[in-house]
Amino acid sequence: MKPEKANDELSNQIAAVEAARNKLVADIDVLDREVRLEVLYRMESFAWKAVAGVSAAVAGLAATKVLGQVWAKLIPDTTPPDDPTDPSTSAKDAIVWTALTGLGVGVATVLAQRAAASGWSKATGHVPPPFEGKAKR
Repeated sequence: MKPEKANDELSNQIAAVEAARNKLVADIDVLDREVRLEVLYRMESFAWKAVAGVSAAVAGLAATKVLGQVWAKLIPDTTPPDDPTDPSTSAKDAIVWTALTGLGVGVATVLAQRAAASGWSKATGHVPPPFEGKAKR
């Protein structure tokens, strides 16, 4: 083989290796970006679940406390049942307390989580992860 032809072939091989290396670096950069975005999304999703859960729990506890006070005002000389399933609790009291707390805690939870979502949007500049991509109705 002539030295000139060998140099050309070697130059072509070096160029091919360099092109493959550049493509590999670009592919790794894309993969790195995608992985970072996925990790960020999962961390954000976890943070939202924590915020939503804590807001719901606090709202539920507060609503139960307030409803206990409402019960005391509406039905004097009685306290709300500690355990509505207890056979010593009257069926009427058990049903009324369960309906009252179910509605009250449900409404309080929805309001608290809506407020949390609004705060999240203001703090981060975008809606919480479960609501991304959902069109307003």
